[in-house]
Amino acid sequence: MDNRLAIEKGFTLLELTVVLVIVGVILATIIGNCTNYVNRARFQKTVREMNSLAQAAIDNYNSSNNPNDTTNPQLLVWPGTTSALANNANPNNSNMPQAVTTNPFGNNYQLIPGNNMVTVTTTIPSGVLIDPTEGSFLNVTSVPGGQQISITLSVPNEYTGRLTYDIKYPH
Repeated sequence: MDNRLAIEKGFTLLELTVVLVIVGVILATIIGNCTNYVNRARFQKTVREMNSLAQAAIDNYNSSNNPNDTTNPQLLVWPGTTSALANNANPNNSNMPQAVTTNPFGNNYQLIPGNNMVTVTTTIPSGVLIDPTEGSFLNVTSVPGGQQISITLSVPNEYTGRLTYDIKYPH
């Protein structure tokens, strides 16, 4: 019997190395794509939370006074921090059951009140894919250590709205 046939049935070290390199490249591509997907989902969640915080701050601002009380009129007051938006911090605020203070990347949200608007800002790591059309009021600037994103919402005016017209055709 010839022993050469038994030796030639196995894989060579070179063939195994080539297969392992191919598997390694495929795994690196898959892990990279999954990381991008997770970071994109975190970015979308950050934008949604920022919109919610801005809307809750506006609602808190609008409900901070009692316009019907002529004996004790109170000024409108912006909340100072995102934690001030929670129900336990302000029992009159029923718009946000619990305040979100950090984004999914671990950085804090900041409220910056203006005359008739509020800006919510936070920092995300650099390299996260940002879609500028994600939010209609999204602003992106580069800062050391990442990118700062901010959303600004204004207090709605009670006189804004759609005008309705009755069209009458002369006969």
